[in-house]
Amino acid sequence: MVRDSTVRVCTFSVRNCSTLYPLSHSQYITLHRYSLHYRSDTTAKKNKHLMHYEFLHDREDDPRRAFAESFLRHMSSHENYKTLLTYNVSFERRVLSKLAERFPDLESELKEHIERLKDLMIPFQKSWCYASRMDGRHSIKRVLPAFVPELSYDGLEISNGEMACMTYENMLQDERSMRDTQTRNAMLKYCEMDTYAMVKLLDRLNMMMS
Repeated sequence: MVRDSTVRVCTFSVRNCSTLYPLSHSQYITLHRYSLHYRSDTTAKKNKHLMHYEFLHDREDDPRRAFAESFLRHMSSHENYKTLLTYNVSFERRVLSKLAERFPDLESELKEHIERLKDLMIPFQKSWCYASRMDGRHSIKRVLPAFVPELSYDGLEISNGEMACMTYENMLQDERSMRDTQTRNAMLKYCEMDTYAMVKLLDRLNMMMS
């Protein structure tokens, strides 16, 4: 947990489609999207100090190098941040670790960020924070409406992972879909919600602890 509410925090979420390239196949993960939110002051109101970065790989070639370079480029703007916050940290840690193995020239930079990873899921998973609307579960889609009821995935054009993977597969197979601004934006908005949800959940937790 991030106990200092003034600390500089990045929230980070990766989306992949293992239906395209199974994890068991040469340890290949389709790292086609990520979202990053950076806040220089978590006490700020109305997102005054909130910045957003995103990545969507829109070609059929191996996305890993482009993913890693884009991630490091975005993170280089905020080298003084303290925590890279995820929800269920094991996946993002695995992603960055595999990228570090694959690209030795990027290994040291990637490992610096791996060392700053923390998991926002823990206080909900361990029931340190619990609400009846969670119904005994701790996925972000259960936790978010319980603690931040004004924010929801329900209004998004793409609102779940299965829909996102189907859309991405269609984008790769149909050049018109790839160029369709509405489709691209819908994909990015779904991933952006993950990291924005973490920002708002962190706000709520900090408020509860203050």
